[in-house]
Amino acid sequence: MDDEVVWNSQGAVPAREVVMLRCIGYVSDIVNINNAKNDIANIILSATAFNDGHNITGMMAYYDGCILQFIEGESQVIGELYERIGNDSRHRDLVKIYDAEIERRSFDGWKMALINIDDMPEEVRSSCINFMKNNLTNSASIAEQYAEIKTLIHGFSMNLVIDKFLSN
Repeated sequence: MDDEVVWNSQGAVPAREVVMLRCIGYVSDIVNINNAKNDIANIILSATAFNDGHNITGMMAYYDGCILQFIEGESQVIGELYERIGNDSRHRDLVKIYDAEIERRSFDGWKMALINIDDMPEEVRSSCINFMKNNLTNSASIAEQYAEIKTLIHGFSMNLVIDKFLSN
């Protein structure tokens, strides 16, 4: 049994070393919109430190009082973090829009990226604002909604790659 392997995108991995990855996405509202910039800055600072110590990656977008965030990492750790976020007094009306096991990270190398919605391509920007403001997709089924959210995640991750490339 010790020689059992699992095949994934990295090839054969000993089964005992396989860690289930999970991604949770949510939207919420900032409680004190007059202090939003400071709250967002503090959330990013504390998230970066916490995430670094717990092998969590992700991104946060802010627009007009709303937050859209995706966090990814070891399944149990992400579940516990989501509960912790739900108890954070800086935001309210937390709505989970995505919760899935993932094979690989979309935001690898980003302990907590902050994305400016206004810098996103128009199609990603409009989908993102729709999620943030309405907690809705244009899709009828959960599978279609998840596909739409995966497209949104891909748009964010590609924008981060481009930003990183241009800044070097």
